[in-house]
Amino acid sequence: MEVKDPANLTDAEKKAIENKVKAVNPGSKVVVDDKGNATVTTPEGKTATIPATDLTKSAADAGKENAGNGANTPATKTVVKDPANLTDEEKAKVKKAVEDVNPGSTVVVNDKGDVIVTKGDGTVLVIPELDLVIPEDKLTDPTQQNGVNTPATRVLVGDKAKLTADEIEKVKESIKAVNPGATVVVDENGNATVTTPEGKTATIPAAQLVKDAKDVAAKNNGENINVDFEKETVADFNNLTNAEKDAAKAKIKGANADVVEVIFDKAGNATVITKDGKVYTIVAKDIFKQRPSADNGSSANAGQTASAQANARKVAKELPNTGTADSTVAMVAAAASAVIGLGLAGRRRKEDEEA
Repeated sequence: MEVKDPANLTDAEKKAIENKVKAVNPGSKVVVDDKGNATVTTPEGKTATIPATDLTKSAADAGKENAGNGANTPATKTVVKDPANLTDEEKAKVKKAVEDVNPGSTVVVNDKGDVIVTKGDGTVLVIPELDLVIPEDKLTDPTQQNGVNTPATRVLVGDKAKLTADEIEKVKESIKAVNPGATVVVDENGNATVTTPEGKTATIPAAQLVKDAKDVAAKNNGENINVDFEKETVADFNNLTNAEKDAAKAKIKGANADVVEVIFDKAGNATVITKDGKVYTIVAKDIFKQRPSADNGSSANAGQTASAQANARKVAKELPNTGTADSTVAMVAAAASAVIGLGLAGRRRKEDEEA
């Protein structure tokens, strides 16, 4: 976990580490020192110490590959019926999700649901079950997720196996759009490790971030979900009403039969949750559009009237003072008004005919 000063942990940071270690060592006694080293004593009396380097990281680590994590945690949790008793099928899904964000590692899911990740260099790490699964009855509760949003849209790339620097930058921008303030590190394969301002870290697999020409032709234009729905027109883009959000939700669900919930944030971005537990975020600009200002020609008419009046005044100034200036001005103004009136009448008549 991220700490402010790796050399001098606070009591709160030590407690958080203690809880994480206990989560993967049930019944054990855990003592964390000021530097983050954790001494674990199992119920059988066996004792071992986990070094701080395997448990803590600094804010600077967020910008490194894997954000300083020994093993990557998937951004999306796997839906299960009972976290205390995973079925073989559920274990297989958890394993696949962890393998996707830890390429080249050996992944084993134990009976408790915890995942043991053995990296290519022999390093062994454990990801607790609570970071990997979500119960069916908590599926629509966003607080039960890992806190990292996955974009609903993917970035088009030439070769998904080797991204260019420009493509990597576009992937970063896409992720930051749905994770404001986050630090994003993308590898050349397109996997992205995201660290939020709150310190939550998770990895989004490349398969959910990039697409190629084949993906575009296959389904949903290559996006994670179907975002090809009509945008909801709103009165004020910066102050969405509940009615406007409900209308947009209906459109999103109408385009995606497997969506069970749509949750909007204050900015109008939508978190979309599917039946199989996939969670994606659609940015507000892809959902809503501002209603154009009402303009029935009144602005143009006002401009024409003002122009006519100005011309009339100009004529009055140029005429000699013969005593007929006022009547002449009146005639010019009347004529101008008549022209405008005819224009308006013509326009109204045309509108009536079209109606």
